[in-house]
Amino acid sequence: MFRAPDTSQAETVRLVLAGLAIMLAALIASLWNPLGRPLADARFALRDQPATGNLVFVALDTKSLETVGVWPWPRSLYGQLIDALLTSGARDVFIDVDFSAKSTEPQDARLEAALEASGGYAYLAAFGQQARNGERHDTLPLPRFLAHVDPFSVNIIVDAAGMARQVPGAVRIGDTTVRSLAATLHPAKALAPAIDIDFGIAAASIPTISATDILDGTASPDIFLGKSVIVGASALELQDFFFTPGQGALPGAVIQALAAESVAQNRQLSSTGPAPALAIMAVFLALMLFTHHRLDLWRALAMTIGTAIGVEVSAHIAYQLSAVMVETGPLMAGLAVYALWRVLSEAHIRQFVIERLRGERNQMREVLGRVVDDNFDGVIVVDNNHRIVAASSFAKSWLGQNLVGTRAADVLPRPFLDDLRKTFEQTPQTAANASIARERDIRMPNGTFTIEYVITVSQVPHARAGDRTFATLTFRDVTARRAHETELRYLADHDALTGALSRPSFVKLLEQKMHGLPPDTELGVLVIDLRRFKSVNATLGHQFGDMMLRQVVKRLGAAGHKTVARLGGDRFAIALSGSDARANATTVFAEIVGLLGAPFNLSGHHAVIGVSGGWAFAGDAGEGGEVLLRHADMALTAASARPGDQMAIFDARMDEDISIRRGIEQEMRTALHLGQFTLHYQPQFRLGDKHPVGAEALIRWHHPQKGLVRPDHFIPVAEETGLIADIGRFALETACRQATAWSDTLSVAVNVSPVQFELSDVVADVRTALRKSGLAPERLEIEITEGVLLTHKGSAIKTLETLSAIGVKIAIDDFGTGFSSLAYLSELPFDVLKIDKSFVDAMHESPSARSVVESIVALGKKLGKTVLAEGIETADQVRLLAKSGCDAGQGYLYSRPVPAHEIDDLIAHLADDDSAGPEAERAQAAG
Repeated sequence: MFRAPDTSQAETVRLVLAGLAIMLAALIASLWNPLGRPLADARFALRDQPATGNLVFVALDTKSLETVGVWPWPRSLYGQLIDALLTSGARDVFIDVDFSAKSTEPQDARLEAALEASGGYAYLAAFGQQARNGERHDTLPLPRFLAHVDPFSVNIIVDAAGMARQVPGAVRIGDTTVRSLAATLHPAKALAPAIDIDFGIAAASIPTISATDILDGTASPDIFLGKSVIVGASALELQDFFFTPGQGALPGAVIQALAAESVAQNRQLSSTGPAPALAIMAVFLALMLFTHHRLDLWRALAMTIGTAIGVEVSAHIAYQLSAVMVETGPLMAGLAVYALWRVLSEAHIRQFVIERLRGERNQMREVLGRVVDDNFDGVIVVDNNHRIVAASSFAKSWLGQNLVGTRAADVLPRPFLDDLRKTFEQTPQTAANASIARERDIRMPNGTFTIEYVITVSQVPHARAGDRTFATLTFRDVTARRAHETELRYLADHDALTGALSRPSFVKLLEQKMHGLPPDTELGVLVIDLRRFKSVNATLGHQFGDMMLRQVVKRLGAAGHKTVARLGGDRFAIALSGSDARANATTVFAEIVGLLGAPFNLSGHHAVIGVSGGWAFAGDAGEGGEVLLRHADMALTAASARPGDQMAIFDARMDEDISIRRGIEQEMRTALHLGQFTLHYQPQFRLGDKHPVGAEALIRWHHPQKGLVRPDHFIPVAEETGLIADIGRFALETACRQATAWSDTLSVAVNVSPVQFELSDVVADVRTALRKSGLAPERLEIEITEGVLLTHKGSAIKTLETLSAIGVKIAIDDFGTGFSSLAYLSELPFDVLKIDKSFVDAMHESPSARSVVESIVALGKKLGKTVLAEGIETADQVRLLAKSGCDAGQGYLYSRPVPAHEIDDLIAHLADDDSAGPEAERAQAAG
């Protein structure tokens, strides 16, 4: 029969109190859990679950930073990344980069174009954070970017120890609810306010590609096909790292990916809370206290360890099978306290504790000495006898000798000594809290250095000697940092290429001048543009163009213009103030024309340019420096439209013209949205047998109030505003779709503006149009003009070669009217030469025009190309063209442009009728 052990009443009370203390320790551990976290985190390391592979990480790694050479990256690179990834078949792209601040306009425009082209399958990072003062700071991408894509939250929730453990399902940023990457990819699963990440999923198993491999085209597109992609920093230099349980420091983008993987694999963690652990602890304590006298120390410790192991194994199984985290911290804390209590209850425990504390004290002394010696900064400790008692390795190497034991006055620079003396001269009461922070230039034998240093004073009690005072000097060399900051400030205010003022600093200067302008003084701004500069770039190369720009600034500066600014490209500005500034505008411009009209010597090459100028004066603006500069730009636009070296002065009508063009831009956006643009087609025939070969697509805008708007009224505005990319994409897709209803023998020709080559991916647009319509590539003909080659010649030729390789035909429109036709003809992959209408019109009366046509036809035949004439209106023109060997033609002789559904019937009618077309008959009758 079981019998309880005999114990005294005092012993019983002691055991009960011990049990209550242990339970209290376990309860405290449930609130402050220093043990439970490491135990739970250890479970992650034992799982090593692979990722699904449906999410790819594109790393902005050290290799990428070294390849590009600057940080932050130009935003055009992110645009290239988005285009490349979506072209490779990526399902969607998430960019974990801050785009809340403006970059340069070309860079922002390039990124915006890529985001718009993504069709909503790109996402940009946003985050909100709470500052220590309680203020909230929200960061969203620029509104121009959010007009095309959605943001996603990159917030990461860390615990009190700074360990990343969760991401919010969604956060409120400003007036916008922004979902995280996990919630965006898996909205049906990520329903909790916060997503607990399963760090048992190995970050190393997430497919990772360097951004450089994508930009240089070495990455295989198959890697991204059908996958979601997150782009983020992984380079140590970018410091976008968080400490994580079980996997060390990981980039923020990888943590977002792990959260998404946790949701995808149904591995969102859940916690049991401390209740189960406290219940087990209570049962264990009841058993242990009841059998206290029957168990010796080692058996009690063995049972304690066995209980701990059993509970941890069960907790690990629960995590492995169902992603449930059992909080064992309270139990382990209670077991530890119980074990400690049993140990302390044994004999000789006091001596054990003393020895242990003595060892820890000695170890701490060694640690503190090592901390000082290994400190990254210079650290020197000086006692109140002005002797150095400790010094870090950096301090020893910087001062060039062993410092410990020496007098401070013998080795330290004078500024250090002066401030050390001031700290020691204070009273003990004030010295204990005294500190001095300085930044000074200190002369050393090997040069002068900018040193940032702090001196703090400490009083340490001493059993025999009383309180001792020590001064700690901590310093670091910030010479390189200050030089870099000075360079950055200069680059922020100046153009890196020419050294001229940047546009923002020039505007600031104008604001300052306008603010302090005397009543009888005028402030004028002249914006100049270099005529024929693009031809210098095209013929000699960009390095010679850059050389010319630097010489332009040097000439203007040498002539006395001290406020020269480069506004971008080949556009510059100067400020002029004085009582007669407006009266001298013409004289100043004439001087600049003479100054810049002299030939430029570009490393042996001589180049001559012209100048266009636009003036604006402060009295005309009235709204600040930016408005004054914009008005000067308007005047420059008016001057550039005139031949020769011309200038113009701003007046209000120019602003009205701009407003009209803005109105056309807005109406075009509405027209695209409401489907007011349509295509008409003008058929093309072989001249020999009148056999139909195809039709040229021509854009038409049917305005609800203005009626039919001529293309020459809206196409230039579309090219200036970039809408030509959307209109051109519409024309491509519509022409390909409508051409599928024609006879299979007919091709369709679509004009592509030179601006489209700069603003959009023409190859991707053509591929999309062919894929959506099902039109055979050989039935599509892309018409270009020589203007494509004036800028980005290399990339334009590469684009045309790619289109030709697909099977698409290339036609050179308006051939013979550009200055570079013969120069670039041999480099272009093309199939058709189109003779401009101006030559066809003059053939009948001008022998020279006939000679030009015959030369073009002969050139085309020599190259094995088809030659097509535009604007044919009479039978005589057909006869002369056919006689010269021209292959095909189009014009009013056959038909005006007609809607798509009339093409087949029209071509059949004209093929059966050998007489001139009805349009030509009316033209002849009118003549």
